[in-house]
Amino acid sequence: MCFSRLLASLICNLLTNSESMVFRQLLVLMLSISFPRSAVGTKMNITVFQFPPFITVTEGESVTLNCALDFEGTSSPVGAVYWTRGKSDEYKLDDSPFYTARLQKSGSDSFAKKRIFINISDLIEKDSDTYYCNIKFFGAGKRHGNGTKLEVKRKWQLRIIIYIFKKRSSGAHISSEMLKTE
Repeated sequence: MCFSRLLASLICNLLTNSESMVFRQLLVLMLSISFPRSAVGTKMNITVFQFPPFITVTEGESVTLNCALDFEGTSSPVGAVYWTRGKSDEYKLDDSPFYTARLQKSGSDSFAKKRIFINISDLIEKDSDTYYCNIKFFGAGKRHGNGTKLEVKRKWQLRIIIYIFKKRSSGAHISSEMLKTE
């Protein structure tokens, strides 16, 4: 017999065989505190929101992607957060050497605050994609946000070439200078 069935049977016996109504109410209260809905496998109504839905930045800049949780109840569900590039779980940012040095993530208290973020620095054009906030809740399944489409635009360089002609006794000589502005 699994632990949850054994526990349910024990609770049922205690509630049925107890003569005191106060004892029954106390036992129900203790169980509801000790085993919140997400801990015993009951599905919680949890929604994950991402914002902004679209953001455009220039190469070299940083971007912060936000994720907010909405769930019923006063206690925070327990879970693990991970960010992916694209909808597939195959490209997790934490597992990619391309991102790990450029990531800053929200702290462990983010569930209680219902706010999760990730900051990606030193962006390049190849970072353009849709990023998803994924949360695996223990006992309540997996949820993901609606995604944030990131567009990283190339930093344009303006090059001005100035040709200077100097007259020499033996003829014309061409020299050039290149000025670069960003």
